Amino acid sequence: MTPPPKEAFTGLNAQKLQFTHSDIVCNIHDCEINSLIFQQKTPNHRHLSWKFEYNRCISSHTLHLIPHSAICKNATEIITENGLLCQRRLELEECICISESGSIKVSETKSSILTIGDCESVLLPEKYRSKLRALYLYRIQSISIKSLPETLQKLEILHSTIRFEASNLLQNINEIKLSGTIVEEISPKAFENGFIKSLTFNQSVL
Repeated sequence: MTPPPKEAFTGLNAQKLQFTHSDIVCNIHDCEINSLIFQQKTPNHRHLSWKFEYNRCISSHTLHLIPHSAICKNATEIITENGLLCQRRLELEECICISESGSIKVSETKSSILTIGDCESVLLPEKYRSKLRALYLYRIQSISIKSLPETLQKLEILHSTIRFEASNLLQNINEIKLSGTIVEEISPKAFENGFIKSLTFNQSVL
């Protein structure tokens, strides 16, 4: 048996993916893929559509369990030019703002899932191109959405203020969830041609 390759989840179109309490052959030195698969617990502030929890690494030769402490699980940490501190775990990228003020323009990413939080202002610009499947934004004072990736299937906003500033924004999205969120503006025809399987407003203001 061989460890799963880094490209195993690239381009995967899965609305829900769970790997939990499973034994998986791993390379103990491959920090990036290990940081995704062998998380002990998904952070509590959100419920991601892709979940990797409590998995165990086993030897490819003996199939015996390898101690968790012997595995490199360090995510790739970067600081972007626009003031985001991000941890990349292959298809999952988790970012927080480290700039105290100013608008953060979301850069394109190769990840399938992106989370951004604790920001003053976040902008998804016009013609935003990415292969994102799910986007989570939380604790942001002002979110301005001018476009969304064509591949995006899930949008979740938590404890934020948001403006939908363009038409035909939601043509490909299956699920939208707003919790504890203020919707300041919805442009005319913002939801036109949208076919949404699940639309949730929870403790929000519209």
